Amino acid sequence: MDLRADFDFQEEYLLVTASGEFTLHAALRLLKQTIDTANEKGIKRVLVDCFAMYGGLSVFERYALGAEVAKYALIKEPHTRLAIVGIAPTIDGFAVKVAENRGLTTASFGTNKDALTWLKCFPNEAQRFK
Repeated sequence: MDLRADFDFQEEYLLVTASGEFTLHAALRLLKQTIDTANEKGIKRVLVDCFAMYGGLSVFERYALGAEVAKYALIKEPHTRLAIVGIAPTIDGFAVKVAENRGLTTASFGTNKDALTWLKCFPNEAQRFK
């Protein structure tokens, strides 16, 4: 099963629920689509729920994922705040740390509640222009 995403526009953030097999190419495609969707709607805060994903990446693949997502996001919308939620072995925080080290405002969490608390620390720029 390929990796798929369901997009749910909440009042203050975009919720993306990912499900299926976690591969490098599928994850890159999903995260780029997520960034594009948020950017099109003027949403700066994004929560990606990865609890329904399975599989894992090598350390090298996780490094490549973090580096490529950061590069893409910073070109498309440098003010994106990206919270990733999931558990090991699928989500271990390494790709997130790589992306963070490259300038993307991102963090990984074990619960949606913790991720939302973190996201709410940032102003919702989209709301300012309504």
